[in-house]
Amino acid sequence: MTSLTTEEWLGFFFVPINISRGEISIFPTNDFNNTEEDRFKKFNFDKKLKQSYTARVLDIIFYTIIFIVLRSLF
Repeated sequence: MTSLTTEEWLGFFFVPINISRGEISIFPTNDFNNTEEDRFKKFNFDKKLKQSYTARVLDIIFYTIIFIVLRSLF
């Protein structure tokens, strides 16, 4: 089993949620993330799938901590 590459991991980490909600996709990274996760499922890359979920959760925690720190400073 192979692990996520650094580029794949950073893609899942920095954009964990869907930013664009309209018909025009300004930030299509989430579409890319969903496509990659579908590919991981299709080809049974369970380790990569688990790591992509972990990267998304860690990113949400990271942004929450940054928000709390910035909120307390200002």
